[in-house]
Amino acid sequence: MTGGGYIEIKTAVSDKEWDAALLDNPDGGDVMQCAILSSLKEQDGWHVERWRYHLGDGTEIAASVLARKFVGVGEMAYIRRGPGVNTIRQLNDIVHLHQKHMSKRFFMITMEPLLSRDIPLPHELSLRSPIQPNAHTIWIDLRQSEDDLLASFRQRARREIRKAEKDGLRVEKQALDHTTMKWLHNIYGTTAKRGGFIIRPFSYHSTYWSEMSKAGLGELYVAKTAEGIPVAAAFICLFGKKALYKDGASVRGANKHFAHLLQWTIMKDLKARGVEAYDMHGVPPSDKIDNSKHPLAGLATFKLSFSQEVTDYLGAVDQIFDRKKYKVWKGIGGQIHRKINTKIKKRPIY
Repeated sequence: MTGGGYIEIKTAVSDKEWDAALLDNPDGGDVMQCAILSSLKEQDGWHVERWRYHLGDGTEIAASVLARKFVGVGEMAYIRRGPGVNTIRQLNDIVHLHQKHMSKRFFMITMEPLLSRDIPLPHELSLRSPIQPNAHTIWIDLRQSEDDLLASFRQRARREIRKAEKDGLRVEKQALDHTTMKWLHNIYGTTAKRGGFIIRPFSYHSTYWSEMSKAGLGELYVAKTAEGIPVAAAFICLFGKKALYKDGASVRGANKHFAHLLQWTIMKDLKARGVEAYDMHGVPPSDKIDNSKHPLAGLATFKLSFSQEVTDYLGAVDQIFDRKKYKVWKGIGGQIHRKINTKIKKRPIY
């Protein structure tokens, strides 16, 4: 372990400067850490802090940290899709700094470093169930030529793209106004019911969609029939050289060819804008990718038609400082707070 180092809590830094610092992280930055998406978590009761880790070897890592006090338990911190390390040594150094500087304040810190799940887990960390749905995902390499990219798809994907084009389906980028966001939220809600997951209220999504769009960090793509009727949409988040397929929804019973054409159009557009990697946002773990009973099996079949390579990240880990409080959180304490959020506030706790 590298000696020395410290944690600096940044207070006088603009959103633009902070996002630039995140993009300079060893992992190249992650959009879930960006200023807009982090500040939105204040609607869920979290307080946003900006930490800069100064490691003993001179490496600096920026992290957007969500902090929150829970009645009966104490204060915890959550570093969503971060901190932005790319080696186990950097993670070990950060664990050491947490223990030295943050252990008296928090009863635990939950992290989601984008490291392989095959790394040896530091003994100070406890693996927990994933929070973000893309702990296992498929990345599309957009650095290759357009012809090579299309050729890398499975035959099924190429066939569906050709069928969609023959049927006159088209994909367009669409500006976000109130009417469009209402439509998007409604079909997103219907899709969520079919998929068995909950979505946040319209006020949350409309703020997130519009703010990301205004900042140039989000784009809405809409698939339409030959008659111009919208049948599906995808909201894409962009951050540096990476993009994320964040939200997707479709009208029930719509022509299914649109799905592959929608993603192919998005990939071509991202590539033209200089994006190098596209996260398709969530599939089963690689060792369960062929399990037809997995909740994400249907999505996996679709996404695997673009690439068969599944990336398995470490997922979420807890660094525990107070084991008594942690035990309460893992038991009745956490259950009560999760129930309040999902049943009363109609939103996930994280």
